[in-house]
Amino acid sequence: MTFHPGHLSGEIQVEATTSGIRAFTPDTLQRSLADEGLRPGPVVSLPSGETASTQSAYYDPRHGELRFGSFDTASTVSGRNVPGGKISLVLSHDVVVHEMSHAMLDGLRSHFLHPSNLDVLAFHEGFADLIALFQRFTYKEIVGRATRPQLRSSAGTRALSRGLKDTVEAAAAECYLVRPGESRPWLSALKASLQRCMEDCPALDASDLYDLTTVQAIQRLQTASRASVDGIIGPSTPMIIGGRFRSRNAVPSDTGAVPRWVARLMENDPAAMRPRRLEGLDIGGAIDMAEYSFGALAPNQRSGLTGLLRALAADPAISDLRWGAYMLATVKHECAGAWQPIEEYGKGSGRAYGHAVSVRGETGRPVRNAYYGRGYVQLTWRENYLAMGMRLGIGRTLEIHPELALDPDIAYRIMSGGMRNGVFTGRALDRFINAKGADYLNARRTVNGLDQAAVIEGYANRFESILLACS
Repeated sequence: MTFHPGHLSGEIQVEATTSGIRAFTPDTLQRSLADEGLRPGPVVSLPSGETASTQSAYYDPRHGELRFGSFDTASTVSGRNVPGGKISLVLSHDVVVHEMSHAMLDGLRSHFLHPSNLDVLAFHEGFADLIALFQRFTYKEIVGRATRPQLRSSAGTRALSRGLKDTVEAAAAECYLVRPGESRPWLSALKASLQRCMEDCPALDASDLYDLTTVQAIQRLQTASRASVDGIIGPSTPMIIGGRFRSRNAVPSDTGAVPRWVARLMENDPAAMRPRRLEGLDIGGAIDMAEYSFGALAPNQRSGLTGLLRALAADPAISDLRWGAYMLATVKHECAGAWQPIEEYGKGSGRAYGHAVSVRGETGRPVRNAYYGRGYVQLTWRENYLAMGMRLGIGRTLEIHPELALDPDIAYRIMSGGMRNGVFTGRALDRFINAKGADYLNARRTVNGLDQAAVIEGYANRFESILLACS
């Protein structure tokens, strides 16, 4: 594209315009227009002398140009603007993309600029507005920063925000959330820790009231940590505080004055918990926090998750709490939140391992089995059933009776041994979760490449906080 800088030329202005337009009109779009025999794209101009003072931006179809004006700001302080400064519309991506959309639509359908009725011009404006709006979603980093915290919001928080007070999620949230204006007998201790871990923290009083000054401090903390900025104190708050203290090799203030789950989240360093077992895990508390985080559990879901938590707590091989967190996250995904071992949907239909094969049974007679996915992590293929049975010390039992992979105890042993020892993919959990940190995203490689890795990473972070709070 060609630029005629005019009187407002400047490296910053031209760069801003170039960035905004190139983001919207890549070479592929320009080529597609040419392939269709349409008119070439417009010339983009910064205002020349006679138009430099205009306070608008517009597309000039007669000359095939986009023109951007400027205006002076007020002499008093107003928002982010410098008093008495100049604002160039060319610096706004929204304005650039809006006007470029007019030009692109004109190139596609030039007769749409003829006002045969009011709807034609209204369509032009609406089209340009929508494209400018959708353009925002191409800035992946910005969109991700704005939406990820909301996607991480707990089921309890969402229930309260929607006014669903008579739900299990809301009842659980009442136990773990503190909203502005509420009081808790342990808030003074939390305020003292908050004051110590934030460099720019305003002066906080020693009361048990969640007052406006403390709300503002919490919002700063949430913003700095890229958490959901809602000003509500929840389980993520003491985790963030604890993380800040760990980075300073310090400890929070007077954790004996706060509830056990708050103290655990502020004090515990998961990387230092490798020798620690989960035998003291508060199963009931973990279930309550899971309902707060993910939503109400049906009876079969509750029994399944309870069994898994008990298995984790009794497993001496779980030497890192975060391994347990990632296993729970994996089960939640692989079993679609059922918290029970399941059969693969379709039972291997269309796949080689879904075809029944003949094997020698316990009596020496042949039996026919299909070795499709079963269990918590979907064990497949005959040779894998056989190898896993040998590893578990039950011989050929799984090869002869593959349905036993649906037994919760056996399913847990398959998952725990397989993920810890790298049986499934050759990659073990301690490669990704160790004293250096927890790479929950790449930990998915212990089971199935990076399929749905980001989703499971989010679950694992939540389960880490649950296990920390209840251990």
